[in-house]
Amino acid sequence: MTLLTENSQSSNNTVSKFPEGPKNSKFLRTARIIMNPLGYLEEKYQQYGDIFSHEFSSFPRQVIVSHPQGIQEIFTADSKLFESGSGNQIALPLVGRIRYCY
Repeated sequence: MTLLTENSQSSNNTVSKFPEGPKNSKFLRTARIIMNPLGYLEEKYQQYGDIFSHEFSSFPRQVIVSHPQGIQEIFTADSKLFESGSGNQIALPLVGRIRYCY
């Protein structure tokens, strides 16, 4: 499963349309995914299919992709098409900065 987030610095000034996703309270969605992440994502997969958008409390909107071919296309696409790395700031308090020493 791969998560994509909205890139607000689009170079062509087009409005991006996200796939359909849950509309209930962000707080409830966040609580449910914390308590049972795999069960919750499986439920949403059954409800919305291979690709759906989602918003959790204090996080930007995300697109969740669960189809293997879709995930492969994302990871083999031109890196200029996707923003990466900015979401890593969320995990910093948990994992700290990784420094490579060779």
